[in-house]
Amino acid sequence: MGEYTKDARSTRRRPTRGLGIATVLGAAAVVALSPLAASAAPMPDAGPTIGGATVSDTVIGVRFTDVSADLGPSYALGDDGNAYAWGLNSLGQLGDGTTTNRPTPVRVAAPAGVTFTEVAGGEGFAIALDPSGQAYSWGQGFYGQLGDGDIQSRIAPVAVQMPAGITFTDVDAGSYHSLAVGSDGLLYGWGYNGQGRVGDGTTTQRTAPVQLPTPAGVTFTTVDAGSTYSLALASDGSIYAWGMNYGGTLGDGTQNDRATPALVQTPAGVTFTQISAGNSHALALASTGEVYAWGSNLGGPIGNGDTSGDPVLTPAISAIPAGVTIAQISAGSSYSLALDGSGQLYSWGANGNGTLGTGTTTGRYVPGLAQLPAGVTFTSIDAGSQHALATGSDGKTYSWGINSIGMLGDGTNQNRRAPGLVRTEVTVTGVTFDGIPGTDLVQSDGAWSVTTPAYCGPSDVAVSYTQFGVAASVVFDDGYVFGSAPTITESPTPSVVVAGQSATLTAAADGDDAPTVQWQQALTAGGPFEDIVGETSTSISVNPTDTTYYRAVFTNCLGQAITEQATVSLRASTGDPGTENPGTENPGTDDPGTENPGTENPGTDEPGTENPAGGGSSAPGEGSSSNGSASADATLALTGGGAPWAPIAIGGGLLLVGAAGLLLRGRRLV
Repeated sequence: MGEYTKDARSTRRRPTRGLGIATVLGAAAVVALSPLAASAAPMPDAGPTIGGATVSDTVIGVRFTDVSADLGPSYALGDDGNAYAWGLNSLGQLGDGTTTNRPTPVRVAAPAGVTFTEVAGGEGFAIALDPSGQAYSWGQGFYGQLGDGDIQSRIAPVAVQMPAGITFTDVDAGSYHSLAVGSDGLLYGWGYNGQGRVGDGTTTQRTAPVQLPTPAGVTFTTVDAGSTYSLALASDGSIYAWGMNYGGTLGDGTQNDRATPALVQTPAGVTFTQISAGNSHALALASTGEVYAWGSNLGGPIGNGDTSGDPVLTPAISAIPAGVTIAQISAGSSYSLALDGSGQLYSWGANGNGTLGTGTTTGRYVPGLAQLPAGVTFTSIDAGSQHALATGSDGKTYSWGINSIGMLGDGTNQNRRAPGLVRTEVTVTGVTFDGIPGTDLVQSDGAWSVTTPAYCGPSDVAVSYTQFGVAASVVFDDGYVFGSAPTITESPTPSVVVAGQSATLTAAADGDDAPTVQWQQALTAGGPFEDIVGETSTSISVNPTDTTYYRAVFTNCLGQAITEQATVSLRASTGDPGTENPGTENPGTDDPGTENPGTENPGTDEPGTENPAGGGSSAPGEGSSSNGSASADATLALTGGGAPWAPIAIGGGLLLVGAAGLLLRGRRLV
């Protein structure tokens, strides 16, 4: 069917765009927010040049992968590497560069080029870790808890003063102190040091990280800061605690404060994989999937069924339902949360603000199931002081509990007793095709559809949207193709002509938009071909002076299609009886009076006719009449001759016949 090339496609002119574009993952590019702003290219990905097709897709935007609930604010880590925050912001604890409270998430104003792998909220401040192990902090800094060597509050992240040669692998924030695990496996602390909560053996306030004394040979993997005390998980699965020991939060069997890390009394044979420090009670997850708790039990956060409110001074098993294996734990203020391996949420303890997520305000002393949104399970949880956060299997974020300052992130200040959505929705504002707007936009939380404009060729699909109040866009390179490339439906047919005469060639092709045509010719098979000036219709009349090769090139905005080449060959004019041509056999002329020693005519037995070369003929007289007529007709048809040629041919034939008769008669009389 001919050749196909993309020459036209590769040289198409593209409109100038006013969008900043960063190339990511091959097909998609985005601005401002997420490297994974859309899951797939728009569909369908092709349609007619006249437009009118409906194209749709969904912009996913930023999704939160981890959450942290504080006393007033909430924090989340985005899959774009940014930290997000909402709620109370009187001291700049949201880190967005303002002190304005936010009822929905805003992006933390990290230094240029900085992304985060971990974020944790304390009381009035937050701390985050970048991929290199450098810590950043923001919010209230009155007690040196930001670790930047000062006691000033910060409305945007500042770098923590890192110990020489050390990076951090884990960080957490308490009420007014901060903790970290160093790249050396040792513990570091800074901030307010009342009751020894920093853990350096003193009660001196620290404005930058200091190393904590720990038993020789012990290294650590995780830290968790409670309101007035601290926990650390050692590499061997043991737990260390220090700080205020009111209600037995240190788990050492006493209520005595400790200024350095001390071993939590652990049941024989038990090792732990997770820790969580609440306001006045602590949780730990054993390697067996069992939950242990200790500290204050007012309201029932220990989960052992005891309603007396008596403190628990060493780890005790929480009464998780039989057969349930817990995968994650989190301790709040007088309540506890846990996720099992299937993503079901269990809760127990005090419930005055709906923190148990049961749809009620009724507390309970043993773990039970909370309410989950239909069809959703949870992948991470965090219990704040009086509200809780979770990430869902649907990629969305949920919150419940107290909402007096917008900490639930739903745009209201109404408390919620069961998990509901944090507002992270995407609003699509426009879709263009190589800069030409689509029409009839319909959108809801990132899902959109538009009607295509008229256009031809591949087009970049640019989707503009907002999320968290920030304008952004995602661009799909050549995401939609208008029309179809040319397809050859007819190639020209080879022909043979007599020199000086013409031949007509035709060609055809389909395509959208309708392709243009240009005829080309060459003197040798395979080219080089040159355009024939002015020949741009589907048929052409040619009058070559030598054997010539022809083809048609069909072009539209999507490319070119080339027909098979057709050869137009030449041959000399023959059959003129008035022209002596001894080298040409003409068996149709058998006049016995014509001497042609190079031509045998065995059909004529007249002894006066010599034809040593042999051949065939009709009977005398008949061959002359019939074959002569056929030869004349063939000559006319081949040459395309008209009336002026007819009398010449006929007259010449009669003269030859007459002369032959006289010669024959003369020979017979001799």
